[in-house]
Amino acid sequence: MDVEAPIRERTPNARFVKGAPRPPNAGRKKGTPNKITAKLREEAARTGKSALQVMMDNMRVAFGQATMLHEERRWPRTMSAGTLSGS
Repeated sequence: MDVEAPIRERTPNARFVKGAPRPPNAGRKKGTPNKITAKLREEAARTGKSALQVMMDNMRVAFGQATMLHEERRWPRTMSAGTLSGS
């Protein structure tokens, strides 16, 4: 006895009904890298570095930017003697 799959109803915003099974072949295929992984591999191939070296370089740049931002916003702010007035 062949049982046909039920027809899925769509909501007005074109999404499937919650709890309904996803369509066959939906989503990312196995082994397909996401955008970040693909970009990382591309840069590693272009520069001749390993993927780990590229990630470490990116981490160092981000850490430097975070350190600069922290120094700009730290509290209490340091004031030079020339900025004080009132006497």
